[in-house]
Amino acid sequence: MVRVNGTARVLRQSIRGSDLNTSEKQMTSVGSSGPQAPHRGTMILVFGIVGLALVNIGYCCCPFVVIAPMVLAIVAWVMGNRDLAKMSAGTMDPSGRGKTSAGRILGVIGTGLGFLGIALGVCALVVVLIFDPTTD
Repeated sequence: MVRVNGTARVLRQSIRGSDLNTSEKQMTSVGSSGPQAPHRGTMILVFGIVGLALVNIGYCCCPFVVIAPMVLAIVAWVMGNRDLAKMSAGTMDPSGRGKTSAGRILGVIGTGLGFLGIALGVCALVVVLIFDPTTD
């Protein structure tokens, strides 16, 4: 008998192991002390893609526009780090590790490009203010 969340569950032997439903298999998997949280890999991947795409679109419009989409890239980076740590600890479903890693990497790239865009925008503003021909 194994206790999971205060209720007793009988683990069936290999002959009857196929009778376990998916949630019971997940709760009694090797290395897990209880039920695993579902992965958020798809959401993190979408945040990373949208953040990176909007940061690049921001470059076309105005360098200062990259600040708002950068938030999605930062969220993808932070959520990806947290979820990968939970997957390594065995408290989150590891089947979404690939999507989570890809979303985190896109978040890192989007954040870096966003800060680069802000730096270029500030440099352009400084150059315009210093070399403005209308001032004496």
